[in-house]
Amino acid sequence: MMDLHCHTFASDGQYTATEIVAMAKSIGLTALSITDHDTIDALDEGAQAAKQANIQFIPGIEINALGKNVHVLGYNVDYKSDTALQICENNKQLRQKRAELIFAFLKQRAIHLTWKDIDKYALHKIYARPHFARAMLEHKYVGSIKEAFDKYLDTPEFRQIKEPRPTVEEAIVMIKQMQGIPVLAHPMQQGKAYAELDTFIIPLKKLGLAGIECYHSENTPQDTELSLALAQKHSLLITGGSDFHGEKVKPDIKLGSGINNNLDFHDDKLLALLCQPHH
Repeated sequence: MMDLHCHTFASDGQYTATEIVAMAKSIGLTALSITDHDTIDALDEGAQAAKQANIQFIPGIEINALGKNVHVLGYNVDYKSDTALQICENNKQLRQKRAELIFAFLKQRAIHLTWKDIDKYALHKIYARPHFARAMLEHKYVGSIKEAFDKYLDTPEFRQIKEPRPTVEEAIVMIKQMQGIPVLAHPMQQGKAYAELDTFIIPLKKLGLAGIECYHSENTPQDTELSLALAQKHSLLITGGSDFHGEKVKPDIKLGSGINNNLDFHDDKLLALLCQPHH
């Protein structure tokens, strides 16, 4: 079994890379990719821990692009290159600007948080909504992480914020510059109909999009079916992952098995392709 989508403490997850590898080992995963948002900070630690645990490790990243849940996963990125470091530094600065906009949005709604409140959860300063949600919960503005999202951080009003982010095309190019393999994450979460996604993918494939994440914890069986149809139609790789963040961030999602064991993904051919050494 493999899990090609999870997040550590370096972005908005709850656990360190070492802890996630230990979890992967305990549930019998044979391959793992850490795909933190906009950062490669956990990959070195993850690679070392995976080597000791005898788990095949694919260094990854997830770049958040403009648009609702438009994320691009990058697999087998050359995370030690200056290019990768520079791209992540630029994206980190964009996240800082975005965080300032989120503070202002919450302040207008009588939620007064400080950088100190957020930094407690975002040690690597890759600011993301779960950090705000956890701080809101701690300061009793909400009763759960879900409430923070439902009432504030995942609303039509919140989506009006003009977020400083790369376009999906730029995200694909960034991953290619990092020598990585670009894969469109959880396409059904974009809220687009099949025909719209079908059209959306055509120019992205020309730019170098190589795959679609068809298996994902939050997919319905129909979502998976439609994702597979898209991948097959456009001759794209089929990948899968839980999107595990930890129970304090995404309570329903378990590493390797998703929600209520709805994830059971393994593909040796894909693994061989994702693990090819860089030339």
